[in-house]
Amino acid sequence: LKKLADPDTMASAVSKSDADKLQSDIKTARFIPLEAVIMDLKAATHTEAIHEIIEHLDKAGLLLNKQQCENDVLKREAVFSTCVAAGIALPHARTAGVKRLISAIAISRSGCASTGASAEATKVFVLSLSPLDAGQP
Repeated sequence: LKKLADPDTMASAVSKSDADKLQSDIKTARFIPLEAVIMDLKAATHTEAIHEIIEHLDKAGLLLNKQQCENDVLKREAVFSTCVAAGIALPHARTAGVKRLISAIAISRSGCASTGASAEATKVFVLSLSPLDAGQP
């Protein structure tokens, strides 16, 4: 996981555009559109990272209600941190702020202060927002 979470490895994997990967990229783009990839997150903390990612998604026109999305993700984070091992966080929420599943990938080269049990800085965020009425994300 540490190798996968390395920002340079992630940047290389995300920015590749090989013909062999085209079909896979098309499927992935349904859930993680190019405009939902942030390669240089500026946030210093986990909460700031969530705010920055949601702000980015809103500017890309992917959200119905930015504030609702942010409130729901932070409410979920208050229950239990989504920081996992190897500097990866998986913040998520069901929310009325989206019409369909929206996901984003964000890379922090310097790392964000973690809210989880691990003191390790979070460098990779995979945020998912699913509609309230979705059967499963």
